[in-house]
Amino acid sequence: MLDMLGRVLKLILTRRVGETVMIGDQITVTEDGGFSAPPGSRHRRSYGGPGGGLALGKRVFIHSMRGLRSANREMDQERDPQHLRGLAHELPTTGAATTNADLFSLPLRPKKLASQSSHPETRMSNLEFLSPQNCAIALIDYQPAMYQGVQSHDRLSIFNNIQILAKTAKLFGIPTVISTVAKDSFSGPFMPEVTEIFPDHKVIDRTSMNSWLDAKFRDAVHATGRKKLVVAGLWTEACVLFPTLDLLKEGYEVYVPADACGDLSVEAHNRSMDRMTQAGAVPITSLQFTFELQQDWARTATYNGVMEILKTHSPYGIQVRFSKWALGEHASEAGTSSRP
Repeated sequence: MLDMLGRVLKLILTRRVGETVMIGDQITVTEDGGFSAPPGSRHRRSYGGPGGGLALGKRVFIHSMRGLRSANREMDQERDPQHLRGLAHELPTTGAATTNADLFSLPLRPKKLASQSSHPETRMSNLEFLSPQNCAIALIDYQPAMYQGVQSHDRLSIFNNIQILAKTAKLFGIPTVISTVAKDSFSGPFMPEVTEIFPDHKVIDRTSMNSWLDAKFRDAVHATGRKKLVVAGLWTEACVLFPTLDLLKEGYEVYVPADACGDLSVEAHNRSMDRMTQAGAVPITSLQFTFELQQDWARTATYNGVMEILKTHSPYGIQVRFSKWALGEHASEAGTSSRP
Protein backbone atom coordinates (compact mmCIF):
# COMPACT_ATOMS: atom_id res chain seq x y z
CA MET A 1 0.00 0.00 0.00
CA LEU A 2 2.73 2.47 0.97
CA ASP A 3 4.77 1.52 -2.11
CA MET A 4 1.79 2.19 -4.38
CA LEU A 5 1.10 5.50 -2.65
CA GLY A 6 4.69 6.56 -3.22
CA ARG A 7 4.40 5.81 -6.92
CA VAL A 8 1.16 7.77 -7.20
CA LEU A 9 2.66 10.79 -5.46
CA LYS A 10 5.74 10.56 -7.67
CA LEU A 11 3.56 10.63 -10.77
CA ILE A 12 1.60 13.60 -9.48
CA LEU A 13 4.56 15.64 -8.30
CA THR A 14 7.12 15.00 -11.06
CA ARG A 15 4.83 14.62 -14.11
CA ARG A 16 7.70 13.52 -16.38
CA VAL A 17 6.52 12.81 -19.93
CA GLY A 18 6.43 9.12 -20.70
CA GLU A 19 6.66 8.03 -17.07
CA THR A 20 4.27 5.28 -16.09
CA VAL A 21 2.82 4.02 -12.87
CA MET A 22 0.76 0.93 -12.10
CA ILE A 23 -2.57 1.62 -10.41
CA GLY A 24 -4.48 -1.47 -11.39
CA ASP A 25 -3.47 -0.64 -15.03
CA GLN A 26 -0.57 1.20 -16.60
CA ILE A 27 -0.99 5.00 -16.66
CA THR A 28 1.29 7.29 -18.65
CA VAL A 29 1.95 11.02 -18.41
CA THR A 30 1.34 12.45 -21.90
CA GLU A 31 3.26 15.23 -23.65
CA ASP A 32 0.63 17.84 -22.81
CA GLY A 33 0.89 16.97 -19.13
CA GLY A 34 -2.26 14.89 -18.97
CA PHE A 35 -2.74 11.17 -18.37
CA SER A 36 -3.40 8.27 -20.73
CA ALA A 37 -4.01 4.54 -20.37
CA PRO A 38 -3.48 1.64 -22.79
CA PRO A 39 -6.33 0.38 -25.05
CA GLY A 40 -8.75 -1.85 -23.20
CA SER A 41 -7.84 -0.40 -19.82
CA ARG A 42 -10.57 -0.03 -17.24
CA HIS A 43 -9.57 3.66 -17.18
CA ARG A 44 -11.87 4.53 -20.02
CA ARG A 45 -10.74 8.00 -21.05
CA SER A 46 -8.05 10.48 -20.22
CA TYR A 47 -8.11 14.22 -19.69
CA GLY A 48 -5.20 16.16 -20.98
CA GLY A 49 -3.44 19.32 -19.91
CA PRO A 50 -1.83 20.34 -16.67
CA GLY A 51 -4.13 19.61 -13.79
CA GLY A 52 -5.90 16.87 -15.75
CA GLY A 53 -7.29 13.62 -14.48
CA LEU A 54 -7.92 10.05 -15.50
CA ALA A 55 -11.27 8.28 -15.49
CA LEU A 56 -11.37 5.20 -13.30
CA GLY A 57 -14.57 3.48 -14.37
CA LYS A 58 -17.15 6.09 -13.42
CA ARG A 59 -14.63 8.08 -11.38
CA VAL A 60 -11.79 10.43 -12.10
CA PHE A 61 -8.35 10.36 -10.52
CA ILE A 62 -7.71 14.03 -9.68
CA HIS A 63 -4.49 15.54 -8.40
CA SER A 64 -5.63 19.15 -8.12
CA MET A 65 -8.74 21.30 -7.91
CA ARG A 66 -7.83 22.66 -11.34
CA GLY A 67 -7.87 19.15 -12.69
CA LEU A 68 -11.30 18.58 -11.21
CA ARG A 69 -12.71 21.62 -12.95
CA SER A 70 -10.98 20.72 -16.22
CA ALA A 71 -12.21 17.12 -16.16
CA ASN A 72 -15.74 18.11 -15.33
CA ARG A 73 -15.89 20.67 -18.13
CA GLU A 74 -14.89 17.99 -20.62
CA MET A 75 -17.48 15.60 -19.22
CA ASP A 76 -20.19 18.29 -19.23
CA GLN A 77 -20.68 17.88 -15.48
CA GLU A 78 -21.47 20.71 -13.12
CA ARG A 79 -19.66 20.71 -9.82
CA ASP A 80 -19.26 23.04 -6.90
CA PRO A 81 -15.63 22.71 -5.72
CA GLN A 82 -16.69 23.63 -2.20
CA HIS A 83 -18.42 20.26 -1.95
CA LEU A 84 -15.01 18.62 -1.98
CA ARG A 85 -14.72 19.45 1.72
CA GLY A 86 -17.43 16.97 2.58
CA LEU A 87 -16.60 14.18 0.14
CA ALA A 88 -15.82 10.68 1.27
CA HIS A 89 -13.57 8.30 -0.65
CA GLU A 90 -16.24 5.93 -1.87
CA LEU A 91 -15.55 2.53 -3.41
CA PRO A 92 -17.26 1.35 -6.63
CA THR A 93 -20.60 -0.35 -6.23
CA THR A 94 -20.62 -2.12 -9.61
CA GLY A 95 -19.49 -5.43 -8.22
CA ALA A 96 -16.18 -5.18 -10.07
CA ALA A 97 -12.98 -6.13 -8.31
CA THR A 98 -11.68 -3.29 -6.16
CA THR A 99 -8.15 -2.10 -6.89
CA ASN A 100 -5.87 0.29 -5.06
CA ALA A 101 -6.90 2.93 -7.58
CA ASP A 102 -10.34 3.09 -5.97
CA LEU A 103 -8.77 4.43 -2.80
CA PHE A 104 -7.58 7.50 -4.71
CA SER A 105 -10.73 8.31 -6.65
CA LEU A 106 -13.49 10.81 -6.01
CA PRO A 107 -17.11 10.60 -7.18
CA LEU A 108 -17.85 13.02 -10.00
CA ARG A 109 -20.98 14.28 -8.28
CA PRO A 110 -21.31 13.97 -4.48
CA LYS A 111 -24.60 13.01 -2.92
CA LYS A 112 -26.37 16.01 -1.41
CA LEU A 113 -27.50 16.04 2.18
CA ALA A 114 -31.19 16.64 2.71
CA SER A 115 -30.35 20.16 3.87
CA GLN A 116 -28.47 20.94 0.64
CA SER A 117 -31.49 21.83 -1.45
CA SER A 118 -31.06 22.11 -5.20
CA HIS A 119 -33.44 25.08 -5.21
CA PRO A 120 -31.66 28.39 -4.46
CA GLU A 121 -34.91 29.98 -3.32
CA THR A 122 -35.21 27.41 -0.51
CA ARG A 123 -31.70 28.07 0.73
CA MET A 124 -32.19 31.81 0.52
CA SER A 125 -35.45 31.68 2.49
CA ASN A 126 -33.51 30.65 5.58
CA LEU A 127 -31.78 34.03 5.33
CA GLU A 128 -35.12 35.79 5.58
CA PHE A 129 -35.91 37.07 9.06
CA LEU A 130 -38.81 35.65 10.99
CA SER A 131 -41.59 38.22 11.11
CA PRO A 132 -45.16 38.49 12.43
CA GLN A 133 -46.30 38.02 8.83
CA ASN A 134 -44.39 34.88 7.85
CA CYS A 135 -44.19 32.44 10.79
CA ALA A 136 -46.23 30.34 13.19
CA ILE A 137 -45.26 28.46 16.35
CA ALA A 138 -46.05 25.02 17.80
CA LEU A 139 -45.63 24.38 21.54
CA ILE A 140 -45.61 20.68 22.36
CA ASP A 141 -45.94 18.70 25.61
CA TYR A 142 -44.94 21.15 28.35
CA GLN A 143 -46.59 18.91 30.93
CA PRO A 144 -45.65 17.75 34.46
CA ALA A 145 -44.64 14.21 33.47
CA MET A 146 -42.45 15.49 30.64
CA TYR A 147 -40.74 18.08 32.85
CA GLN A 148 -39.88 15.35 35.36
CA GLY A 149 -37.69 13.58 32.82
CA VAL A 150 -35.65 16.64 31.83
CA GLN A 151 -32.00 16.37 32.86
CA SER A 152 -30.32 18.26 29.99
CA HIS A 153 -31.14 21.75 31.32
CA ASP A 154 -32.15 23.46 34.49
CA ARG A 155 -35.93 23.00 34.39
CA LEU A 156 -36.52 26.54 35.62
CA SER A 157 -34.60 27.82 32.60
CA ILE A 158 -36.88 25.90 30.24
CA PHE A 159 -39.88 27.04 32.30
CA ASN A 160 -38.89 30.67 31.66
CA ASN A 161 -37.92 30.21 28.04
CA ILE A 162 -41.17 28.58 26.99
CA GLN A 163 -42.99 31.55 28.53
CA ILE A 164 -40.77 33.88 26.52
CA LEU A 165 -41.87 32.08 23.36
CA ALA A 166 -45.55 32.07 24.31
CA LYS A 167 -45.68 35.71 25.40
CA THR A 168 -43.75 36.79 22.30
CA ALA A 169 -46.16 34.90 20.07
CA LYS A 170 -49.12 36.56 21.80
CA LEU A 171 -47.55 40.03 21.65
CA PHE A 172 -46.79 39.86 17.93
CA GLY A 173 -49.93 37.98 16.91
CA ILE A 174 -48.13 34.81 15.79
CA PRO A 175 -50.47 31.89 14.95
CA THR A 176 -49.93 29.37 17.76
CA VAL A 177 -50.59 25.63 18.00
CA ILE A 178 -50.56 23.99 21.46
CA SER A 179 -50.53 20.23 21.94
CA THR A 180 -50.28 17.66 24.74
CA VAL A 181 -49.71 13.91 24.89
CA ALA A 182 -51.88 11.65 27.09
CA LYS A 183 -53.09 14.61 29.15
CA ASP A 184 -55.76 12.79 31.16
CA SER A 185 -54.26 9.31 31.30
CA PHE A 186 -50.63 10.01 32.17
CA SER A 187 -48.82 13.31 31.53
CA GLY A 188 -51.09 15.97 33.01
CA PRO A 189 -52.21 19.33 31.59
CA PHE A 190 -50.14 21.78 29.58
CA MET A 191 -48.51 24.29 31.91
CA PRO A 192 -51.11 26.94 32.82
CA GLU A 193 -48.56 29.76 32.58
CA VAL A 194 -48.85 29.27 28.82
CA THR A 195 -52.46 28.19 28.31
CA GLU A 196 -53.69 31.20 30.31
CA ILE A 197 -52.00 33.43 27.72
CA PHE A 198 -54.21 31.79 25.06
CA PRO A 199 -57.53 31.26 26.89
CA ASP A 200 -59.47 30.68 23.67
CA HIS A 201 -57.05 28.12 22.25
CA LYS A 202 -58.10 24.48 22.01
CA VAL A 203 -55.22 22.31 23.23
CA ILE A 204 -54.81 19.32 20.93
CA ASP A 205 -54.31 16.11 22.91
CA ARG A 206 -52.63 13.13 21.23
CA THR A 207 -51.45 9.60 21.87
CA SER A 208 -48.55 9.80 19.39
CA MET A 209 -45.04 10.91 20.31
CA ASN A 210 -44.85 12.39 16.83
CA SER A 211 -47.47 15.13 16.81
CA TRP A 212 -47.43 15.20 12.99
CA LEU A 213 -49.12 11.78 13.00
CA ASP A 214 -52.17 13.39 14.62
CA ALA A 215 -54.66 14.69 12.04
CA LYS A 216 -55.90 17.51 14.30
CA PHE A 217 -52.35 18.74 14.82
CA ARG A 218 -51.65 18.65 11.07
CA ASP A 219 -54.88 20.53 10.37
CA ALA A 220 -53.99 23.18 12.93
CA VAL A 221 -50.55 23.71 11.39
CA HIS A 222 -51.99 23.89 7.87
CA ALA A 223 -54.59 26.38 9.09
CA THR A 224 -51.90 28.88 10.08
CA GLY A 225 -51.09 29.40 6.41
CA ARG A 226 -47.42 29.87 7.26
CA LYS A 227 -44.43 27.91 5.88
CA LYS A 228 -41.99 28.99 8.59
CA LEU A 229 -42.73 27.12 11.79
CA VAL A 230 -41.05 27.50 15.18
CA VAL A 231 -41.23 24.16 17.02
CA ALA A 232 -40.51 23.78 20.75
CA GLY A 233 -41.29 20.93 23.09
CA LEU A 234 -40.36 18.25 25.61
CA TRP A 235 -38.51 16.02 24.88
CA THR A 236 -36.12 17.06 22.12
CA GLU A 237 -35.30 13.54 20.89
CA ALA A 238 -38.91 12.59 20.20
CA CYS A 239 -41.60 15.23 20.57
CA VAL A 240 -39.49 17.86 18.78
CA LEU A 241 -37.31 15.76 16.48
CA PHE A 242 -40.04 13.57 14.98
CA PRO A 243 -42.47 16.30 13.83
CA THR A 244 -39.54 18.44 12.69
CA LEU A 245 -38.35 15.76 10.27
CA ASP A 246 -41.87 15.29 8.92
CA LEU A 247 -42.42 19.05 8.61
CA LEU A 248 -39.20 19.39 6.64
CA LYS A 249 -40.33 16.62 4.30
CA GLU A 250 -43.62 18.49 3.84
CA GLY A 251 -41.73 21.60 2.72
CA TYR A 252 -41.91 23.64 5.93
CA GLU A 253 -38.97 25.65 7.21
CA VAL A 254 -38.50 24.68 10.85
CA TYR A 255 -36.84 26.78 13.55
CA VAL A 256 -36.05 25.11 16.88
CA PRO A 257 -35.43 27.24 20.00
CA ALA A 258 -32.90 24.93 21.63
CA ASP A 259 -32.99 26.57 25.06
CA ALA A 260 -36.73 26.01 25.38
CA CYS A 261 -36.42 22.27 24.69
CA GLY A 262 -35.07 19.61 27.01
CA ASP A 263 -34.34 15.91 27.20
CA LEU A 264 -33.32 13.02 29.44
CA SER A 265 -29.64 13.91 29.11
CA VAL A 266 -27.36 16.56 27.62
CA GLU A 267 -26.23 14.01 25.03
CA ALA A 268 -29.79 13.20 23.99
CA HIS A 269 -30.65 16.88 23.54
CA ASN A 270 -27.45 17.77 21.68
CA ARG A 271 -27.56 14.81 19.30
CA SER A 272 -31.20 15.55 18.52
CA MET A 273 -30.37 19.18 17.77
CA ASP A 274 -27.52 17.99 15.55
CA ARG A 275 -29.78 15.66 13.62
CA MET A 276 -32.44 18.32 13.05
CA THR A 277 -29.85 20.87 11.96
CA GLN A 278 -28.28 18.40 9.53
CA ALA A 279 -31.73 17.69 8.14
CA GLY A 280 -32.28 21.38 7.46
CA ALA A 281 -33.88 22.84 10.59
CA VAL A 282 -32.55 26.16 11.94
CA PRO A 283 -31.51 26.30 15.62
CA ILE A 284 -32.41 29.50 17.46
CA THR A 285 -32.95 30.64 21.05
CA SER A 286 -36.09 31.91 22.75
CA LEU A 287 -35.00 35.53 23.09
CA GLN A 288 -33.61 35.44 19.57
CA PHE A 289 -37.20 34.80 18.47
CA THR A 290 -38.33 37.84 20.46
CA PHE A 291 -35.59 40.13 19.20
CA GLU A 292 -36.00 38.99 15.60
CA LEU A 293 -39.64 40.00 15.66
CA GLN A 294 -38.98 43.33 17.41
CA GLN A 295 -35.87 44.27 15.35
CA ASP A 296 -35.97 47.94 16.37
CA TRP A 297 -36.50 49.34 19.89
CA ALA A 298 -38.26 52.30 18.28
CA ARG A 299 -41.20 50.09 17.30
CA THR A 300 -43.35 51.44 20.08
CA ALA A 301 -46.37 49.18 19.50
CA THR A 302 -44.51 46.19 20.93
CA TYR A 303 -41.65 47.85 22.85
CA ASN A 304 -43.26 47.79 26.29
CA GLY A 305 -44.40 44.22 25.85
CA VAL A 306 -40.89 43.08 24.94
CA MET A 307 -39.47 44.91 27.95
CA GLU A 308 -41.98 43.18 30.24
CA ILE A 309 -40.87 39.81 28.86
CA LEU A 310 -37.24 40.70 29.52
CA LYS A 311 -37.94 41.95 33.03
CA THR A 312 -39.92 38.84 33.96
CA HIS A 313 -37.95 36.05 32.31
CA SER A 314 -34.35 37.16 31.75
CA PRO A 315 -31.38 38.49 33.74
CA TYR A 316 -31.53 41.63 31.60
CA GLY A 317 -34.64 42.53 33.56
CA ILE A 318 -32.38 43.60 36.42
CA GLN A 319 -30.70 46.16 34.15
CA VAL A 320 -34.07 47.39 32.89
CA ARG A 321 -35.26 48.02 36.44
CA PHE A 322 -32.04 49.79 37.32
CA SER A 323 -32.20 52.07 34.28
CA LYS A 324 -35.78 53.02 35.07
CA TRP A 325 -34.79 53.76 38.67
CA ALA A 326 -31.66 55.72 37.81
CA LEU A 327 -32.87 57.61 34.74
CA GLY A 328 -36.61 57.70 35.26
CA GLU A 329 -39.50 55.85 33.68
CA HIS A 330 -38.80 57.64 30.39
CA ALA A 331 -35.53 55.65 29.97
CA SER A 332 -35.76 53.67 26.76
CA GLU A 333 -33.50 51.99 24.19
CA ALA A 334 -35.72 53.62 21.58
CA GLY A 335 -34.32 57.07 22.37
CA THR A 336 -36.58 59.86 21.17
CA SER A 337 -37.51 58.37 17.80
CA SER A 338 -40.31 55.96 17.12
CA ARG A 339 -41.25 53.42 14.48
CA PRO A 340 -44.55 51.56 14.08
